[in-house]
Amino acid sequence: MNLPSLEFNKKSFTPQRLKEFNSFNEKEKAEVVYSYLFKGLSHRKLEEEILDKHNHGYAAMNILHHYGIISKHKYIFREKSLQAVIKLLETDKLKEYTTIKNLLESIQNNQLNNNYLKNTAREESDKSLYVISPQPTSVVKEDSENYDSEEYINNLITEEDLELRHQYRKRIGKAGEKLVLEYYIEKIKVADIESSKKDFLISNILDVSQIHGYGYDIVAYDLDTLSRSPQEIYIEVKTTKSKELNEPFYLSKNEALCGMRLGSRYRIGRVIDINSSRPKYFEISPFKNSNTELDLITNLEMTLEIEASDFIVRGWKI
Repeated sequence: MNLPSLEFNKKSFTPQRLKEFNSFNEKEKAEVVYSYLFKGLSHRKLEEEILDKHNHGYAAMNILHHYGIISKHKYIFREKSLQAVIKLLETDKLKEYTTIKNLLESIQNNQLNNNYLKNTAREESDKSLYVISPQPTSVVKEDSENYDSEEYINNLITEEDLELRHQYRKRIGKAGEKLVLEYYIEKIKVADIESSKKDFLISNILDVSQIHGYGYDIVAYDLDTLSRSPQEIYIEVKTTKSKELNEPFYLSKNEALCGMRLGSRYRIGRVIDINSSRPKYFEISPFKNSNTELDLITNLEMTLEIEASDFIVRGWKI
């Protein structure tokens, strides 16, 4: 599909227009873009139905122009599914549409959330983790000389894109944490142990993900120790919509140090394919054989394939 180029105008970025543009939240902006491209609504309709404004359509037009969307883009995605368009915009040839793709992804996420909330309690309870055994994975490490600075330069994103991605990842993360929490509670409920013991253990399962700094999201119990002396475990949940078992994820220094301190009691819980009705789940214990006499990086490299993503500059030599 040949899409018309986005058309940016300097007038769209005057202080007055930027102030008006920033007065609307990301959800409103995304709805305006979606309804113009997919439904072909007029500027006046967009303004009245989405922005709750009555300014002859100028506010809606300002939002569209900010993203380079003009009259030739109106209704270009008629009769096309949102999912298909997002997939189309992921191609390298349409990099200029990256911001538009991110806005449409936020619409898709909102639709998924709304559909989820509309489900009955029974349908919600049917969504459960399909527990699998972790399998070793490996990646091909790229030579540092192959670093493509041009690729990084072309991968620029706006503050709005960052916020949209942050909100999306936050929703995905919370959904995964909720499922892992429910999984452990359910396992204790059906365990062959005394009722009083079940009540005690369930009451002590905690979701601490709202408080930053712990280095883990959930405090639970090793299910193999329930009938004896239950052992607390600490789970850092990493969730993705990807179906790939070896989809990369981020591990902070704080999480890694916490894992070294807790050793075998520290787990990384991996939730895969979160948007399906039966996400896959497995746990790894990368620090069960950690050696406190070795540095953090060495310990990590013994069990994980890692790659640096940020650097702290403590000084310079020039």
